Amino acid sequence: MQIALHSSLGGSDRNSIAPSSGEESTRRAFRSNRWKWWKASVWVKDISVFGIWQKPCETARDYQATPGFWFRNGARIIKNPGQPLVQNPDELPFMDFEFEDHFVNDGGALKPMNLRLMKKYYGAKLDMMFSQGCPYKCTFCSNDQLIELDKGNRKFRRHSVDFFLAELRYILSRYPPVYNLIIDDDAFMSLPLRLIQEFAARYKKEFSSLPFFVGGVIPASIDQQKCQVLMDAGMIKMRIGIQSGNRRIMREVFVRPLHEEKLVEGSEIAYKNRKKLAPFQYDLIVDNPWEHPNELKDTGRLVHRLKRPYTFALNSLRLLPGTTIFRMGEQAGFTKADQDIMPASYEQFMPNVLNLTLAFYNITRAPDFWVKYVLNRDFGDRTVTMKRYPRIGFLVGFVGLLKKSFHNLFRGDISLWPRPIDQWCGRLFVRRPTRASSTASSSVFAYEHALPCCNHDVAHVVPSPDRAQEHD
Repeated sequence: MQIALHSSLGGSDRNSIAPSSGEESTRRAFRSNRWKWWKASVWVKDISVFGIWQKPCETARDYQATPGFWFRNGARIIKNPGQPLVQNPDELPFMDFEFEDHFVNDGGALKPMNLRLMKKYYGAKLDMMFSQGCPYKCTFCSNDQLIELDKGNRKFRRHSVDFFLAELRYILSRYPPVYNLIIDDDAFMSLPLRLIQEFAARYKKEFSSLPFFVGGVIPASIDQQKCQVLMDAGMIKMRIGIQSGNRRIMREVFVRPLHEEKLVEGSEIAYKNRKKLAPFQYDLIVDNPWEHPNELKDTGRLVHRLKRPYTFALNSLRLLPGTTIFRMGEQAGFTKADQDIMPASYEQFMPNVLNLTLAFYNITRAPDFWVKYVLNRDFGDRTVTMKRYPRIGFLVGFVGLLKKSFHNLFRGDISLWPRPIDQWCGRLFVRRPTRASSTASSSVFAYEHALPCCNHDVAHVVPSPDRAQEHD
């Protein structure tokens, strides 16, 4: 039996996008991408999860009645409605970092989980979420479909600071070799200043030796005061979504606002604190079949305004089957219903002149004469039909990745390094990972329900001696 997680991205109305004489060549270029492909046709699987599975299944009942799951039973499709959203995330369990009754496929052999295998397959970076929800409904984001499934997904639901720190304390007690914490909310900086101040003060007091970075920052939420209290608590990096510097693309295709001045303000914050921060990462979406080269030039103008240090993730837009933007692409002739697709990538993109110019900023700021040349040159009707330079693309991408990997490393950011190399990077460039202290375990009584079901024991929020010794 195969299980597929059904994750749909959104779309937008194509009526406002004007056709061009180059549409046929655009269709051919978009279809001819020859990079590594993958299948996302969840409808051919036996089980599909279409909602957020937030609570464990009850026992002693027909598994095909599980809320939020769809099942194929012969020729019949069973579509179970989703569960109501949990309004208070503190009711949810901690992430399970126990080893008992956990197994891993290690080289084709099913082995009991232990600390050595955990370090091999999990690495030294811990991803956690403080809040769920986003004020936007961007067409390219999975939140677009989650909101369609349940309007409550647009509402912010967050943990208390007590719960979040208790979960972090529990995880570090079971898995000590963590060197970076990634707070991977969609919009962490949109939380109230008072709450961010409370989190920062308490995090700094207990976990000051564990650097963290905040992902998913909405440009509108960039705020000097919030950034300062987080930096004082140990924040070393932020990831900010630009996507495009063109207002039509943002308004009509991605359906999200463009806050150009806020982005410039964020780069000023990074510049003033460049001696203690890793470069801020800015996300861009390229290879957009509806984008004219002159519109991508607007992104280049915006990037050129930002102050260093910075890094850029060029994400190649992909139209995922089952999404509105995929149907929009079908109507335009950019893709086909039975076509395989490639996942978005931080490194792989069409190596045309405009994309390569954006990628060059990962090495250094593009010279003014080159920017002027690129802005004045005619590149045709669509970015995806522009001439490509794969060898130059490989070189620029490789050098840029190498530079930002080592640059970030000297600021304590190991997020770009793959496992298990990140463990060695953490040992060399980050202070010893924080371990939970026995004096900090009192709050577990309030969250005993959140401990893994096999270990409702207060002792599990303090360091496990055998694991601590093995880590040492």
